[in-house]
Amino acid sequence: MDDAACLRRLADGDDTALAELVGRHESALRRYLRHVLVDTSWTEDALQEVFLRVLVRASTYDPAHSPRVWLFRIARNLAIDFARRAARRRDWLLRQHEERAGQTAPDASTPVLDDEFHARLRAELASLPEELATAFVLRELDQLSYTDIAQIMGTGEKTVSTRLHRARLRLRHRLAEWLREEPA
Repeated sequence: MDDAACLRRLADGDDTALAELVGRHESALRRYLRHVLVDTSWTEDALQEVFLRVLVRASTYDPAHSPRVWLFRIARNLAIDFARRAARRRDWLLRQHEERAGQTAPDASTPVLDDEFHARLRAELASLPEELATAFVLRELDQLSYTDIAQIMGTGEKTVSTRLHRARLRLRHRLAEWLREEPA
């Protein structure tokens, strides 16, 4: 059964269809939320809230859009809500990150651990404007098409392209110390 059929079953009151949707989309939505939420500890709560909203709002699904786009749009809107509620906490976390980043710069001769890089990438993504972070995560980490990203974000493909370009430039600049290649 495809996702649209699951959503129709859900809208008709068959709550078991939710398990199929969760099985298909949970990991991609978790990855997206982990990268766009300022505090990664919110990921599981946000993921549960996404599927709760799917359960409650299945009857509002518009088949003109793909179910995957609809799910990511719900996740994006929820991430924006989380960010608005946590604006003060975000500012504090970013200040703390900047202070730590200014104190310690990695030595070029020391190998950089993947988990350190990913922690830094998450912090840098959290510092980007939501539109840039969302476009980057959906394209680079979730491998969605420009068309799907445009639908999720409610904008045009050219705008998605511009946002991706800006996000890549900023991340390349901010992560330069991690992206430098070893001298030959």
